[in-house]
Amino acid sequence: SDIVFDPMYVPVPYMNTEASVAVVKMRDEKRINVGWLGRLDTDKIYVVINLAENLYASEFLINLHIIGDGNARARINISAYSPQIIFTFTSYLVGDVLEKYLIDNIDLLVAPGQSALLGASLRIPVIIPCVENRAFFANQYVNLFDCNNYSLGWTVKALQKLCYESHDINYFLNEVLDPIKKTNLAERNYGYLNKNHTIQNSL
Repeated sequence: SDIVFDPMYVPVPYMNTEASVAVVKMRDEKRINVGWLGRLDTDKIYVVINLAENLYASEFLINLHIIGDGNARARINISAYSPQIIFTFTSYLVGDVLEKYLIDNIDLLVAPGQSALLGASLRIPVIIPCVENRAFFANQYVNLFDCNNYSLGWTVKALQKLCYESHDINYFLNEVLDPIKKTNLAERNYGYLNKNHTIQNSL
């Protein structure tokens, strides 16, 4: 074809954008419940290990819910983070079971891609991590609502090029401890989802 089209980024569409009111109350009075939603294969396991390292370096007691599974799960050295971090492995959850688990158990969700959109649709504070397929250290996480060109996953180097505003994990743990700030995070992510990732907008 001789037709020249202007280049355009199209946001990933998300089907379900209806959610109840955000759950503000903490699930545990002594520990913050952080969730990872994604695979535990060799291309993603280092993200979870990096997250555990960041959480371990924080001053908080953490329940870390690993929602997913994969062939590299054994690479997580659980005992190295005990007793500050208590791990819960759910394996794969889908549909209503997954949504109920997230709503009932998670104060802060860490997830890239479509998984981040799911968290936002449930009005759960969700942040996106750096992703590498090798061992790395990066204490940089981005609010979904700060993804202004629709990218929902990146390496450390790519994050620098995107110029997204990022914060360390301590920043977000402190945010979800404050009911007002926690609600604000959830609502802004939910608003971003509805503004940018509906089927209508993608069309």
